[in-house]
Amino acid sequence: MKRNYLLILLILAMLVASCAAPASKTEQTSETYPLTLKNALGEEFVLEKEPERIISLEPSATEILFAIGAGDKVVARNDYDEFPPEAMELPSVGSMMDPSLEAIVAAEPDLVVASNFLSPEMVQKVLDTGIAIVSLDETTSVQATLENILHIGKIVNREDGAKKVVDDMKSTLEEVQKAVEGVEKVSVYYVVGFGEGGDYTATGDTFIHDMLTLAGGDNVAGDTEGWSYNLETLLQKDPQVVIVATEWDTKSLFLAEEGYQELSAVKNQQVYEIDTDLLQIQGPRVAQGVLEIAKILHPDKFTP
Repeated sequence: MKRNYLLILLILAMLVASCAAPASKTEQTSETYPLTLKNALGEEFVLEKEPERIISLEPSATEILFAIGAGDKVVARNDYDEFPPEAMELPSVGSMMDPSLEAIVAAEPDLVVASNFLSPEMVQKVLDTGIAIVSLDETTSVQATLENILHIGKIVNREDGAKKVVDDMKSTLEEVQKAVEGVEKVSVYYVVGFGEGGDYTATGDTFIHDMLTLAGGDNVAGDTEGWSYNLETLLQKDPQVVIVATEWDTKSLFLAEEGYQELSAVKNQQVYEIDTDLLQIQGPRVAQGVLEIAKILHPDKFTP
């Protein structure tokens, strides 16, 4: 399922311009309702009281809700959720782009959290049922993800939990920043797609580019946009390190694919694997993703 999620995000990212949006239960602050918010169509609306039954149509939203202590409020998820494990016990209402309106209504939510990939037509159908729906926009920076977490925390009255998550993430990011400060950047290429289907990577307008940069990397595709790349340019840039997914036997397939053996990273055995969920799902685990990238690029700066 993770593979489908990545490919879907890739296709949609090339069609939709990305933009930033403004566990156990912990002691919470008392947020004053009603709240004036913007719905998934960008229209102002009033959330009269604290949401108690939430549907998540976006994997990052699901992870955020559980991490900030609002997992007990989530009554249904989407097909692409895989973390945390508790979320998998919930019923799914379908995909994040084409969910079942009937299933949404049957779950009796007072709030739906969607991605900005949900069509305006579907958003309007949800609104027509009287259910509030907000969107968690795809971002192009880690900082914007921190802001998304705090924003969701405010909406669901889990601001203390959201602040703790963000503080923990900042601590991890500061650890990385201190470790790589002053060191020479390592040229790196992140593989999204390769071979006959074309070369795709995290170009300079992507969220993963920001992660590579924070980790002390020099993204060789940082001067391009739109995810698309080509082997000829990759060979010219000849990155020191190539990062691929741990899933789907990607490393073996990449190493065996004609043309890529000419890369210095391949010749020098500098092709590394990483859990793609740490990079592609813009939630609480992205700080850990930055740390894992940094360990690949600057292993001498981190103790085993």
